[in-house]
Order: sequence, then structure tokens, then C-alpha cells
Amino acid sequence: MNKPAILFVCSHNRCRSLAAEAVFHYITQASQVLWPVDSAGLIAYPGHPAEILISDAAALRGYNFEALRSRLFVHDDFYRFDYIVAVDDNIQAVLLQQAPQACPAHISLLMSYSVFFHNESNLDYPCSSGIKGFVAMLDRIEDACLGLFHFVQKQLEDNPPQLTAESD
Repeated sequence: MNKPAILFVCSHNRCRSLAAEAVFHYITQASQVLWPVDSAGLIAYPGHPAEILISDAAALRGYNFEALRSRLFVHDDFYRFDYIVAVDDNIQAVLLQQAPQACPAHISLLMSYSVFFHNESNLDYPCSSGIKGFVAMLDRIEDACLGLFHFVQKQLEDNPPQLTAESD
């Protein structure tokens, strides 16, 4: 696993998982590791852009959502990604239920990687708090994505790729 592939999953893939994708992509670019990062939704609206309030909140921090579009989670994602990260325990439960018996992907909760918000298991959608709620949600996403990044780096350090005769 030289370049671990990360997939963030929520329900519609227009807010929480798209934001996590953008934040994690930013972290990998800043760290110059460029791991594959994507997001999907269990009941997504393929091709739809991010919700306006998360786009506005993200723009305040310099994230650009213009190219990000919603897509549907598909069964092949269990094999295409090394880490599938759910934004809440309901999404995680569905993923674990649908996962093949010998699923190679590590399925986890985004907030389980959080340092500052470690007592929160779910990344809740801020229904009625306006942009302030989306900025607060972005705080949680940034913290958890940074924790996930360090977790994956540690996994790579502890389990370096094995060289084979073909790769020499």
C-alpha cells in the first residue's frame, strides 16, 4: 500500500463527505504525499454540487468545492479504497452490513480520528444554525481529517510495503 486510497461516505455526498474529501485532499497536498481521495453518498444525487452553506464556510478557509460533485457509493468501492470513512454511525452500520465478508477496506468513523472533539462519535449535519453551524462542522472535519492522516501515515510506517522480485 504505497498510496492508500481514502473514501469518505455520508448520505447524499453534498456536504459532510464532500467537505472531508476537500480537507483531506488539502492535507495530502500540503504534505506532498498525494494519496487518492474521494467521497460518495449512500443515496447521493450524482453530479450535484456541494450545498451552498458548506461551500461558503469552506471558502472562508480557502477550500474550493467548485470541481467537487456528488456521486453514489458503489459496491466496487469496497475494493478500490483502503480506508472507507463514514461520517456517522448510521452510515458506518450500512457500510458494514453491505461489505463483502473478506472486505479489504478498513471501515471506520471519521470522528474516531479526532483529537479535540474525541467525545463526539458522529459528524452531525447542522440543520438550522446557518453558516456558523457549517463553520463549526468544518472545525470537526479538519481535526478528524488531520488525525486520520496521521493514523494512515503511522500504519504505513509500521507496515512498509514489501518488495517483491518483480519490483526490484
